[in-house]
Amino acid sequence: MKRKSGGTMLVMAVAFLFCVPIASSWAQEVGVTDSSIKIGMFAPLTGPVSHWGWPTVNGATTIYNEVNKAGGIHGRKIELSTMDDRCTPEGAKSAVKKLIYSDKVFLINGGVCSAAVFGTREEIINAKIPYMNMAATMDKIFEPVNRYLFSPTVPASMDGVTILEFLLSRPGTKRLALVAHPDEWARSKLEKGLLLLKEKYRLDLVANETMDRGAMDATPQILRIKEAKPDAVLTFIYPAEGAIFCRDANKYGLRVPFGGPNALMDLMDLRDRVGSWKPLENLYTATYLRASVTKFPELAKTHSSYFPKDKFTSLTITGMASAMVVIEGLKRAGRNLTRERLIDSWETLKDFDTKILSSRITFTEKDHLGAKESWIVTMVKDEEYYMQEGKWIEGLK
Repeated sequence: MKRKSGGTMLVMAVAFLFCVPIASSWAQEVGVTDSSIKIGMFAPLTGPVSHWGWPTVNGATTIYNEVNKAGGIHGRKIELSTMDDRCTPEGAKSAVKKLIYSDKVFLINGGVCSAAVFGTREEIINAKIPYMNMAATMDKIFEPVNRYLFSPTVPASMDGVTILEFLLSRPGTKRLALVAHPDEWARSKLEKGLLLLKEKYRLDLVANETMDRGAMDATPQILRIKEAKPDAVLTFIYPAEGAIFCRDANKYGLRVPFGGPNALMDLMDLRDRVGSWKPLENLYTATYLRASVTKFPELAKTHSSYFPKDKFTSLTITGMASAMVVIEGLKRAGRNLTRERLIDSWETLKDFDTKILSSRITFTEKDHLGAKESWIVTMVKDEEYYMQEGKWIEGLK
């Protein structure tokens, strides 16, 4: 047996005392072990909008469960830590702090309410932790570009511009009316679109109405809009109020096209709220999904195996798509996983197809808003139709 030098013996002794695996040149990151990767999620899980949070989080959880079922990523299983943000900036900031400093997660994949997510921006940046958005859309969350913040969802401004330009592409459309919630969510979607309306098309709104959250009647807004004789109406409101607006528009004979944001894109859900597809026959909405939720039966079946009581909705699919982008980055980052390597893998992601989203996902070092395309969806005789590249197609079968 050869005699070991004193220096070598000392290194081995220290390694033994402190259980340091000297055979590896890689020091594991926070939230990563030889067998696991810890991912943090946050969303509104209590309160009046928990019906947004649970479907989104559960959709992502289904994808992570399936990854674990298949053996994990490079031999590591996903461990999830999920926090309630109550859809408030204070709640979200508290949730993120706990995920980072107490639960010690490797990355965060979460966020549904835009204002809440915006409240976490500085905390995430200061902690230098990779963050992949789930469903928040406000542009300013991701502007200016920061190395640690990514989003695979269509930004609010694209949502507004998409539906505005679609309506104005229809022959004879010159007079536009607007009904919107008087909040930051609607303003974030409308700001660039209204600027485009004035500067590019040289048009002004013929009516500008507001509709409060929780409103149960849209009669006053409908009658004033009808009196203004618009060619089309922009409706930047949430599903509950959108259903009421469509119902009352049908009741009072407002028969012009309506354009809506992707908040209204689940037309099957909207139909169920209204009670019939007929009041929706003039509605066209922006969508970041490539097909109706009814066109993903295998995903629905898989999700049901984990969450049998869940209704499979567009938010479920949104959570799934976000988790798929996270997983793709982790795969590309390799076994020698660090936060910086993960970010590098996301920043070189190009034309990644989730098979769910209307847009393929592309990130670059200078652009962390991955969705570059939004489609239009409408309902004809209880069937959804999607416009892709200027052509109407039935939802994918």
